[in-house]
Amino acid sequence: MQNKGNLFALKVVGDSMMPVVMEGDIIICDKNVSAADNKICAVTIDGESTLKRVKIDSAGVTLLPTNPLYKEIHLSKQKAEQMNFHIDGVLIQMVRNF
Repeated sequence: MQNKGNLFALKVVGDSMMPVVMEGDIIICDKNVSAADNKICAVTIDGESTLKRVKIDSAGVTLLPTNPLYKEIHLSKQKAEQMNFHIDGVLIQMVRNF
């Protein structure tokens, strides 16, 4: 993989994105890919990182887990701003050890 300074890797901790992304997976995200609806993105909320599918509309952003045990998180534009929400990058590749 060629690194042009736009990529970063994270090791997944937690199970909110199971079965698509599993704890221990290494994900590669691109900072320069646009966060379109239904893309899995690494995001930051109040200084804490999480990985979720995003749905962006005029009202704000909704973060969607794939694990049905977790609830979606909706942030209005105002709430997102208050919580210093930002999308860090879009998932482009994943490494899983078996």
